[in-house]
Amino acid sequence: MYLTGPSLYQADYRPDDGFKAFHSAAATIAGIEAAHMIRKRKIPANGATAFQTFAALAA
Repeated sequence: MYLTGPSLYQADYRPDDGFKAFHSAAATIAGIEAAHMIRKRKIPANGATAFQTFAALAA
């Protein structure tokens, strides 16, 4: 919250425009879905950490 004269208001940090390009949105959603699949063990890790598995998929 910020004090602006006699009133208080809460800053709003949400983006107004969202994604500017469809491919950016698609890549972000694909990464989120991959992270969920790794966490739920839907993708075999073969002894690798979640980060290593995600990095291998992203490469």
